[in-house]
Amino acid sequence: MINAEFKNAGLDESKAHTQVKIGFVCEKGTSDLNLFINMAKVNQVPVDEMKLVTKDGKQEVELVLDGNIKEAGMRQFLCQTAKESEGFRIIGRYARKLE
Repeated sequence: MINAEFKNAGLDESKAHTQVKIGFVCEKGTSDLNLFINMAKVNQVPVDEMKLVTKDGKQEVELVLDGNIKEAGMRQFLCQTAKESEGFRIIGRYARKLE
């Protein structure tokens, strides 16, 4: 699944980038958002930006991650997040930091 996500977002390894933006959904009542942030830390993937919007009992999360999909920690984090969250998507990648 994650390789399809990479391809669909245009994240082939030949394109230079320093950030990856992802999105996923958590249930508000049983939110494990802290676990996703911890997974990023364990995989040494810094979070540059986070957006959280709650609608109808769901937390819609977007994270801008500092790194490149060539990095093992980033790939591990993306794969694990895709498996353990709802609505996982790779929104895009950026060659410079978002401002």
